[in-house]
Amino acid sequence: MNCKFLIIQENINTINFLKSIILDETLGNIVEILQKGKYASEEILFYKPDIVIIDYRIGKKNALEIVKEVHSQEKNITFVLFSYEHDEEIISKSFKSGIRFFIRNPITYTEMYYTLKEICNHIQLEKTLSIIKGALSNTTEKPPTPVLDLPTQISNILTDLGIISETGTRDLIRTIEIICEHKRHGSSIKYQLQDIYLELAKEKSEANSQSINTKSIEQRIRRSVLKALHSIAQLGIDDYYNAKFNEYATRLFDFKQVKQEMLHINDSNQSRGKVNIKKFIEGIISCLNF
Repeated sequence: MNCKFLIIQENINTINFLKSIILDETLGNIVEILQKGKYASEEILFYKPDIVIIDYRIGKKNALEIVKEVHSQEKNITFVLFSYEHDEEIISKSFKSGIRFFIRNPITYTEMYYTLKEICNHIQLEKTLSIIKGALSNTTEKPPTPVLDLPTQISNILTDLGIISETGTRDLIRTIEIICEHKRHGSSIKYQLQDIYLELAKEKSEANSQSINTKSIEQRIRRSVLKALHSIAQLGIDDYYNAKFNEYATRLFDFKQVKQEMLHINDSNQSRGKVNIKKFIEGIISCLNF
């Protein structure tokens, strides 16, 4: 592999951890290491690395500002957020800002190695496809692709995850729609899932003229998300380089839990992976055009 890395981290232990993996495992070369964010955008644009591994907060700047500044001039740089950050709203905003991958710290050496290896493979594949598309591209101008409505966009993702026919799918789709409606009126507004479930239960109760229990909605959605975790884990076992696995394993789930589910599939004595419903939903929302 020959990926060019640029590291932006304040913690020297984190820097040494990343250096040892990238260099010892020959994933590529490190063009620069920064511990401050002040001139980060200029340095990135100068070196033009394939991958920037960045913490969320770098001094007085945050990763979102740096990504915005870089992508305004150079789109073909992949940002990986490697952080202790646990706020799902911030993680969702990070994906929307242009960060492609999120890796939650702490993580083991082996897990980090395989994650970075897959990101490198993904980038190399994209470069190859770009070359092929360039060679085959037709100069005739094509009409713009119409933007799909929100339920269709969500359904396409759930189809990718293999859960479109699950019992809780309708509730999940509508829950995501309601959250998107809230976000349209103020993206900074935080929400509690229980409040969304209550809103959905009231909506369904009025439509069906009968009382709907929020607990049953929550359980159906959780079962669907657990099935999605199982589906992605199985995909990773079958083909670790699969594009859908690389896209959804870190965007919708904690990668440690995906690995745990993979262990469970191979050995039923192992415990199952766990899901974070809000992370899953925010991950899907970050893929939507609304």
